[in-house]
Amino acid sequence: MKEAVRRDMRDSNCPFVFWDYCVERRACVNNLTAKDSFQLHGQTPQTEVTGDPGDISNLCCFGWYEWCYAMNKNIAFPHKKEILGRVLGPATGMGNEMCQWVLQGNGTVISRRTVRPLKTEEIHLPEEEQKRQLYDSLIEKKHGPSFIKLEKDLDSEEDGTTTNAHMSNGVASEEEEDHWELYKDDEQFAQPMPDVEDQLDIHGHLINQQPAYNLLLNLEIRNESGEHGKVVQRIVIEFNDGAIKEYGATTIAKNILTQVDDDGFSSPMLKAIVDWRKDPKTAVRKKDQYVQSHSGRRQRKTTKGWELKILWSDDSYSWIDLKYMKESNPVNVAEFAVAKKIDNEPAFKWWVPYTIRKRDVIISAVKSRARKTTHKYGAELPTSVAHAKRLDAQNGNNLWITALQLEMTQLGIAIELQDHGIQAPPGWSKVSGHLVWDVKIDFTRKARWVLDGHKTPDPTCSQYAGVVSRERVRIAFTYAALNDLEVCVVDIRNAYLQAPSSQKDYIVCGPEFGLENVGKVALIHCAIYGGKTAGRNFRNHLRACMRHLGFKSCPADPDVWMRPAIKADGQEYWEYILLYTDDCLRVSEHPEQTLRNQVGKYFLLKDKSIGPPKIYLGGNVRQVTLDHGAKAWAFGSSSYVQQAIKNVEKYLNDCHTAGDNRFKIPASARTPMRTSYRAKLDMSPELEPKDALYYMSLIGILRWIVELGRVDICLECSILLSQLAIPRFGHLCWDMTKYEFLCSKRNYSSTKFSTRTIGL
Repeated sequence: MKEAVRRDMRDSNCPFVFWDYCVERRACVNNLTAKDSFQLHGQTPQTEVTGDPGDISNLCCFGWYEWCYAMNKNIAFPHKKEILGRVLGPATGMGNEMCQWVLQGNGTVISRRTVRPLKTEEIHLPEEEQKRQLYDSLIEKKHGPSFIKLEKDLDSEEDGTTTNAHMSNGVASEEEEDHWELYKDDEQFAQPMPDVEDQLDIHGHLINQQPAYNLLLNLEIRNESGEHGKVVQRIVIEFNDGAIKEYGATTIAKNILTQVDDDGFSSPMLKAIVDWRKDPKTAVRKKDQYVQSHSGRRQRKTTKGWELKILWSDDSYSWIDLKYMKESNPVNVAEFAVAKKIDNEPAFKWWVPYTIRKRDVIISAVKSRARKTTHKYGAELPTSVAHAKRLDAQNGNNLWITALQLEMTQLGIAIELQDHGIQAPPGWSKVSGHLVWDVKIDFTRKARWVLDGHKTPDPTCSQYAGVVSRERVRIAFTYAALNDLEVCVVDIRNAYLQAPSSQKDYIVCGPEFGLENVGKVALIHCAIYGGKTAGRNFRNHLRACMRHLGFKSCPADPDVWMRPAIKADGQEYWEYILLYTDDCLRVSEHPEQTLRNQVGKYFLLKDKSIGPPKIYLGGNVRQVTLDHGAKAWAFGSSSYVQQAIKNVEKYLNDCHTAGDNRFKIPASARTPMRTSYRAKLDMSPELEPKDALYYMSLIGILRWIVELGRVDICLECSILLSQLAIPRFGHLCWDMTKYEFLCSKRNYSSTKFSTRTIGL
């Protein structure tokens, strides 16, 4: 703020004696300016401390030491009641909110409620300029030199041109010390520059700023006077959006050449098929559509005599032979033939029915599977509270209802319930929400009340929370082993609900909030899952906390945060925090202590989750002691594999109980898949939508098992993954074979070695 005051005093040429008014005004501006500080939570300092949003009207109307005309009722008629003056900032407590301190020409400071800036014509009138010059001379005689002159005097004294009256006992004065301070930009009041894209052509050159040779046709001519020159031709082009630009002929020619092939033909995209025509002389008649051969009667396969009128993406039309359109866009042509009722013509009848039938089979199968998301990780998902109770009764537990009760209890901290009949404040938008049932990667049940983000407009900025990559996690454990550091994890409780919301939204409570709250208005103050800005709000809030704690983001991964530290023995090292949405993994000498005292100071943590990692991202993590006596970290997927196998066995038992004995896990499997099996050549029956959905769920589980380190099934998983469009009976059978293979080899793990292990 000091530098801002110096800049205001210097730019305005204000007398030095009024520095206190400038400081007071700058303090008001500082208190009403929102800063990128974690403690402020996106608010202004005044709002964070007092709760009052404040009013900036009295600061926006006038700059520091700006010329003005103030009303003075004591001036007698017929003189003007307006007096020329300078504004010194808001006069707090002296009148209304718009009251200003005004410096008069006689050197006195008064408070005035009626103040206006100079008009444009007053600024340029010679008479007004003389008034302002006289005013400045009077003020300088009354209150001394300006800030600029004072700085010049100090500079001349340091150059030795005058006696250094500010030196005493070899110590420089405060003004001189301030003069030699290193300049720093004022981050609080930096004016953002608008991000305007340069207009570029297809070659990346600035439009209308190309070098001269781009505007010449290179045609040399000689005019009537005998002088030689080149033709320069500029063409005005009007685009579809109404913009008008000038281009050289050479630029236009290059643009045309880039849109055609070597033979000069363009390749625009198909927009629509609008018409058809046939040549009766060459087109096959209906009575001639069949031919007789030694194998019997068959349809004549020909498209001669038929043309289609095509509308291209550049809004141009052209007639194209049917044989070309059939090869490039068979589905579009088939749909057009059916719509125009010409699919019974010999040129269409031999291939259109097959194309339409195959298209409908694939699309209908995909759509039916997309709509019926009934299972996840092999567990059935409820669709309502009643369905959740029914599933708990069937499973003999209360996992779903417990998850629902926990969610609605935790949601209460994010909303503010209003009394019955009280509406939302002005400026708040109404939104809606619903319950989402989910199964996490460790097969725990989860219920979420989420906002209907699909009903709100898309924000222009990023919408997602960050996740650290698994490769960075493995590197972090290796780093901990090599440097004898400890690893600790923590889960932030109700992560999104602890981040302030950047929107002003409210909801009308439904029955899931309790019968006593039905119909009440609830104001949303925190980020809620489902909102399009919830992930961004939590990400920014957590990242601001990391910066506040002294961490900086790693250039290799923005979700890896590091900070220099020193061990108890004096050794320097880097400590890390890895952020996976709301999961924090700390690598440090004393990670648990710093997580509780630093991160726990600003976020509510799950106490049971704090400690050395046992399961991270679905995989087993444990610290082992090797034969050399060194400690190392080992990764495994045994718990996840065992739970996945249990889910498959339970699903098959339910199918067998219902009388469906089509599928079973093999008794033994030495390999994940027979080497001679070819999934793409499997001609077994296609799966029903329900079985196809279960097949996709099993593939998803296998993919995560591969991510956890089971590379021995990576190839086989990829082969079956390529058959998701139309899965077949044989694909699902081999999918279950992999689970038997995993069952026989479930304790696979990898170890991250320490320094003593590898002899460093």
